[in-house]
Amino acid sequence: MKSKRIIFSISIAMFFLVGIGLIFNGFIKNEIVKQNQTTLLKNLNKNEITKNKRKKGQYNFSEVHSLGWNDVANSSIANHKSYSGIGAIAIPSVNLYLPIGKGLSNYNMSVGGATMREN
Repeated sequence: MKSKRIIFSISIAMFFLVGIGLIFNGFIKNEIVKQNQTTLLKNLNKNEITKNKRKKGQYNFSEVHSLGWNDVANSSIANHKSYSGIGAIAIPSVNLYLPIGKGLSNYNMSVGGATMREN
């Protein structure tokens, strides 16, 4: 009888934790993206922008898919040195500070905005 009660308690605790994880799934993902954006904005300077403007960008929209946990995880552990940021947009009235990367890629979209055309 005692072992059934322990198993029941553990099961309830597991369901509770999974439920909390599902409820806050979007919030956690958004906070990770926001942290990545802040890191990239701090490292973006005039010299980096000039250098990144010379890089080739990907402009095939069909290769970009919806942002998922895998993309967020990869962008948070990726080497931000490979990011080709060419600018930023700031709208302080709505607390929006967004890096803009050259070309459409899943990585660019997972850390900020992206350009859809080369020019």
